[in-house]
Amino acid sequence: MTERQKGQRFSLTYLPQSDPNNDSETMRYRLAKLLGKDKYQPQKRKESYVRRTSEYVPDHSAIHALVEEEIGVQFSTAVNGRMFLSWVHFLRKIPLHKVLDTITVAHKGMVKGDRQGDFICQANRILQEENIAYEIDEEGGVHPVIDRAYAATKQTAILGMSEPRYALSLARIEEVDVALLTPAPNYIQAIRSVFGANENLVKLMFSKPRLDKASAIQEIGVKIQKIYANHPTMQRSSAQILQSFGGWIDAAHHYRYEEGAEEPSQPADELAIVLISEGLSFVRWLVAIDKKTGA
Repeated sequence: MTERQKGQRFSLTYLPQSDPNNDSETMRYRLAKLLGKDKYQPQKRKESYVRRTSEYVPDHSAIHALVEEEIGVQFSTAVNGRMFLSWVHFLRKIPLHKVLDTITVAHKGMVKGDRQGDFICQANRILQEENIAYEIDEEGGVHPVIDRAYAATKQTAILGMSEPRYALSLARIEEVDVALLTPAPNYIQAIRSVFGANENLVKLMFSKPRLDKASAIQEIGVKIQKIYANHPTMQRSSAQILQSFGGWIDAAHHYRYEEGAEEPSQPADELAIVLISEGLSFVRWLVAIDKKTGA
């Protein structure tokens, strides 16, 4: 029997995941409970004139007021003739885009520092566990997730590209989301941007004018044979990956613009995401090779 995932909820381990959803009642409820936790609230001083003492307590009204001001919706909700100050009631009554705006606004009004970071971590966990197609950045901004596997691949690809040497390729990668996050995703442009990121790296590494299968296999092959000179198995595996890279180059070429050629039609979603995700994986691979050979 394979090793089980210990401590994980049953539904997260065994129930099949569909494509990410835009919204859910459970997501809203869980976010409401998170937003209402004392530890995320700014503090106010409470005086006790009877005991002649004072203490700092969570000031829930501060974030309520900030959300009302920025979102433009009254926080309190009338239920059966009574007014309630409840995150659950508030998040249930507003449209999705205001729910996402509320996350950002509330984050800005929270206790600064580690607790803001903890809120982002917990909120992202809720979105991921509820299979919601959004993620929150470190500043509290909310962004669509095209595909969680794609998002993970992209994040991994860009981690090693902070050096100025890779700035041009990184800029091409950042173009991908711009192409994908339009009402009608421009997959062709996204594929071209990923291809451009790979091509920039190959130009950087080998002073080649363009990226093509033959020259890529020849030049990269020399480098991986040198890197893994004492590891025959790694040499063989890397050679197979290199052949896959060559196949990807040919596949992506079908969506590259050539003067005088008819513009190709948009590829199907599943084909586009595979081409884009694989292209990002090859970007990460090329950066690693470049660094190991003395970039």
